[in-house]
Amino acid sequence: MAHNITIDDLAVIIKDEFEKTGKHFDKLEKGQKNLEQGQKNLEHGHEDIKLKLSNVAYRFELQELENTVKDMQKEIGLLKQKMAAS
Repeated sequence: MAHNITIDDLAVIIKDEFEKTGKHFDKLEKGQKNLEQGQKNLEHGHEDIKLKLSNVAYRFELQELENTVKDMQKEIGLLKQKMAAS
């Protein structure tokens, strides 16, 4: 049996489908905004990691300098002991 659709029925169907499509696009836009915010957070975190890693290298250099100073202090202490013993 054929189903007769009036122009008004067709208009309502099309309107409903456009509303569904609009809601779907709204969800997609929200998802895209969330992804963009997540990407910004990752980029910020990446910069923080880079800064921390650059400081880690700096700490290694400081540790090396501290060890050198300690070695020099020991050498000076030994020299003072030798001079005192002489």
